[in-house]
This record gives sequence, C-alpha cells and structure tokens, in this order.
Amino acid sequence: MAVSPDRMVEIFDRVKDRLEDANENGTLHELLYLLGLQGLIDEDEEIDLGETDNAYGDILVLGRCDAKKHHLQAVAYECGYDKKRVKFVDYDEMQQFDCASLCYSMRYSAIMCGPVPHKAGDMGDTSSILEELRHPERGYPPLAELRESGGTGELRITKTTFRSAIGQLESMGAIKPNK
Repeated sequence: MAVSPDRMVEIFDRVKDRLEDANENGTLHELLYLLGLQGLIDEDEEIDLGETDNAYGDILVLGRCDAKKHHLQAVAYECGYDKKRVKFVDYDEMQQFDCASLCYSMRYSAIMCGPVPHKAGDMGDTSSILEELRHPERGYPPLAELRESGGTGELRITKTTFRSAIGQLESMGAIKPNK
C-alpha cells in the first residue's frame, strides 16, 4: 500500500531530523549501519562497530523523582557507573519531550521510567508514554519501570527502586558498569 505524498513528506522530514540528531550526537555511523546504509559513508569515515557496545551508553531516567538527582547519581556510582551517564527528564519536561527521538538511539542503553504524564510530544495515537516505551520492537532501548513493592507497586523514583532497576537492566545485559 502506497502512502499519500503528504505523508511521505512528513516521513522524510522525520527521517531527516533523526539523521541530523545522530550527526550532532556522533551516532550517524551507527544509525546508517542499522538502516543498512553504511555504504553511504566514505570508507575512511567508517567505524568498527565491533568495538561499539551500547551497554556502555547513557541511562535515561524519565519522570518525577522522589529522591534528589545527585543521590540517584551516587547510587549509580556505587554500582560502578559514571554519574555522567545518568540523564534526567523531569515530569514537567515530558510534555515537550520527543519520545520518538529514542527510537534506535545509540546514545541511550536503557530507560528508567517513574511517574510520567500520559502524553508527551510527538507520540501520535499511543495512549501513554509508558505504553509506548514498553515496545522494544519499535526501536526503544530496554525499559525498567521503577515500581515499589518489588516491581508490583506504584511508579516511584527512589534510591531503592533506582538500585533495583540497575540490577534488572544489568541482568538483561542492557547496561554495563564502566570499564
């Protein structure tokens, strides 16, 4: 089934935006490789993806934090992670956050999600941010939901739920402590 010319323009614009973001973030080579377009890069510019391990990327924490951010970074440090690898997007920033920018991101190894609003920028028809991020087949990094009561309670970002999520993501192989 062919899409309309207007829809194609929208698709091209979004792809162009992703390519520009990847170029700015230094991940253009990886994105082109994932798309099977590595031939577009001059051979002298190509990188050896065998040495690239996305498990050493950043960890994105989404939502309202009950703990102070520097305390969460200290927990990450205690677990062997450079605190600079932990990035935050607060609840109030989520309305403008482009969740689609996380698709096939080489910057983030994993996402930790606490209390977030139902909708964020550029989500389309998806019912909620959390529901969208639960679909790794759509290109999202592995997700850990920060829940109390051993993972069955309400979403909360605390030092305990954060530490538990690090363990969960490590056991999945999604993240690795600094070398």
